[in-house]
Amino acid sequence: MATLTHPLTEEQQLLIDIVWTTFVEHARFPNFFYVNYLMCQQGHDAAKILYSFPGIGNDLEPCSGLVDRPRVGCLV
Repeated sequence: MATLTHPLTEEQQLLIDIVWTTFVEHARFPNFFYVNYLMCQQGHDAAKILYSFPGIGNDLEPCSGLVDRPRVGCLV
């Protein structure tokens, strides 16, 4: 896992760009399934990329129930 001082990977930056662009255009955050759909179109799994971001604190477990569902991911 990267630390807060490491630069973002291309995949992490893409995910942030998708979320930010959608937020700016619609004045609300996109839901996870929309982000995952756009990431899958480019060959990436949004859940896997979300888990690659560094965390803060002692709790290293994922906190979002949405990405824990087995159906989430890219169908290849």
